[in-house]
Amino acid sequence: MLLTPAPLDSSPLAAPLVVRFGALGDMVLLTPLLRRLHQRYGQPCRVLGSGAWLEPLFAGNPDVLEVLVLRSRRRPYWLDRSQQRLVKTLRALPSGPVYVCDDYALDKIRWLLDRAGVAREQCVYANPDCLLGHDEHWIERWLRFGAMTPGAFSSVQT
Repeated sequence: MLLTPAPLDSSPLAAPLVVRFGALGDMVLLTPLLRRLHQRYGQPCRVLGSGAWLEPLFAGNPDVLEVLVLRSRRRPYWLDRSQQRLVKTLRALPSGPVYVCDDYALDKIRWLLDRAGVAREQCVYANPDCLLGHDEHWIERWLRFGAMTPGAFSSVQT
């Protein structure tokens, strides 16, 4: 049984940010989560990932506002302009919920979000907050994850 979260009120929040560094199929499996978050927060999501194919994949998707592409998570920050641009972009955005769907490289993702001034209370992490259950399909996991609310926004929920 899938839970349908209550929609959030009309408080002005930034679009949800969904972080996933996956292959093509992994990103396609995120589409139900993107729809769920769009419905909950009243605006389409920003998607952060890697790969030149991300923008064409999500082009025209009504649940995606913007695609942010990071060329490398492994390269040192001071050598990677895409990491520097990402941090600058995230700093300029208003406060909004962040859904980290990546199971790996969490230290680097947290480091980049911290550097951008994104409070940890704005974030929920699929690992460890919403692990894949036994015999659960990935889409069910992402829909369960989309029902979660970052602590900073728990009072916004109706």
